[in-house]
Amino acid sequence: KCCQTGLEWETVVYDEEGRLDMPNGDYYEGVFEKGKFAGTGNVRITYENKKIYEGKLVKNLPNGTGKYIYPSGNILSGNFQSGVPVDKCEIQYTNGDLYQGFVVNEMPHGEGTYTYQNGDIHIGQWIQGVKDGMGKLTTKTNVIYEGVWSSGKPNGNITVISGKNIYNLIYKNGVIGKTAQIQFENGDKFSGTIENGDYKSGDYTFADGMIYSGSWQNGKPAKVKVMDPQGNKLNTKNGYEYRKIRGFDKQILAIY
Repeated sequence: KCCQTGLEWETVVYDEEGRLDMPNGDYYEGVFEKGKFAGTGNVRITYENKKIYEGKLVKNLPNGTGKYIYPSGNILSGNFQSGVPVDKCEIQYTNGDLYQGFVVNEMPHGEGTYTYQNGDIHIGQWIQGVKDGMGKLTTKTNVIYEGVWSSGKPNGNITVISGKNIYNLIYKNGVIGKTAQIQFENGDKFSGTIENGDYKSGDYTFADGMIYSGSWQNGKPAKVKVMDPQGNKLNTKNGYEYRKIRGFDKQILAIY
């Protein structure tokens, strides 16, 4: 039997160091005691479920540096103890993604970094292979999402940084909610509600303190009051018709 897997191997009765090669490519190189693998050795074992282990073996269990190669082609590399991956490991996926961090049951679990093949990087907490807990996603275009993830999706208060613009948004199951607070790089601010990436209602405050307050249509003021920094209402003609409004950066909607 192979390492308690049930896979039939040729009977071995040596009592010394050596190497045993099998027709399927498996091998054991190390110490034999009464026909059993013992001590420290290097192995390649194919299990009944077609998973392959390559690395160090102690008392018939993966121990030390090694890797699992799965039937899917994914590869888990790291340190093993009594047959279980421990500490930080690395998982290479066949689609080009890469996970580096802690694992449980051979899946991302705990703190880890996941690099997608398109260049996006997620750093944060994982539960059984799913993003869950505090996390920070940086896209290949350098848009940053930071906050709480649940069941693999942003959920709750998420801070989005796009360039020097800062968006404080509320997500629900990966979908942006209606409430938004935005700080633009030029000092302008917006606080209110959004819909499909456009302002719906709220206050747009310019860097100099002038405010547009009211409802919006297609991202532009519709029915608004225009007030000076002291809160005095101004004539509309001297207000938004001559002021450029910073729009909502819709590229932050694309990722989800």
